[in-house]
Amino acid sequence: MDSTALRMFLAVAEEGGVTRAAEKLHCVQSNVTSHIRKLEKQLGVVLFHRNRRGMVPTAAGLQLLPYARSVKRLLEEAQAALRPAGCPSGLLRLGAMDTAAAVHLPAILASYHRHYPEVELRLATGASSEMVRQVLDFTVEGALVGGPVHHNDIVGEEILVEELVAISCATNCRLQPKDCRTVLVYRQGCSCRRRFEDWLAAARCVPDNVIEFGTLDAILSCVAAGMGVTVLPYSFVDREPYRSLVSLHPLPGPFAQLPIFFVQRRGVAPPEALELFLRLLRNGLAPGDQG
Repeated sequence: MDSTALRMFLAVAEEGGVTRAAEKLHCVQSNVTSHIRKLEKQLGVVLFHRNRRGMVPTAAGLQLLPYARSVKRLLEEAQAALRPAGCPSGLLRLGAMDTAAAVHLPAILASYHRHYPEVELRLATGASSEMVRQVLDFTVEGALVGGPVHHNDIVGEEILVEELVAISCATNCRLQPKDCRTVLVYRQGCSCRRRFEDWLAAARCVPDNVIEFGTLDAILSCVAAGMGVTVLPYSFVDREPYRSLVSLHPLPGPFAQLPIFFVQRRGVAPPEALELFLRLLRNGLAPGDQG
């Protein structure tokens, strides 16, 4: 087993087929196929289910994936260690909960790109639990998530604290938990949704309807239309066009604040590109800052 074969295995698994993997790796398809077959022979297992639509990892392939990602990461770290200091390059994969990505990261990412244009930035967004899983799977080097996060393989640093607010249509100026008969929420794993559910449970309020959405824009549009109530960070909704379309309501103390953490894999030395990003992040956002 060699690193080239693992790199090609990882590319096929991530791209879903030999053709796209070969394009990504800038090599011929026969080279990728040959290395995959050789790897399967060495390991004595079938790594992919092959069908008309492409290639899907088998159970053995899924078991190999985190090891292939770990080898790739270690090779990238070795290359980075030998580069001149202050000249980072290569790929930096970051994750963030959707609200943080929309409000807090744009200026920081733009500044980072101006200072270190040789770094290829990639940003994944989603629910906090999804971002934690991506950190654990080595899919991203680090992520901004709602915390704190309790996991033996995760280390987190508090970056800021969000103020959470309940949100209703513009004509509803006074909101109580008992008024939350229909609640609109982001998918499972969302830290704001968890706070919302905790608030309702503490008030012994059981909604008649819980409607799950895949985007925050859709949630706010439906709240503005009078469909139901949601909970999101004040910094996210106190912007146009949202602010003029809805009413904001403070939450009780235990539910009003959501600390945002930058999480990484424990025991993994961050590459220089990530260290420089963290420096900008810490300078740009401090605990309690809503900007």
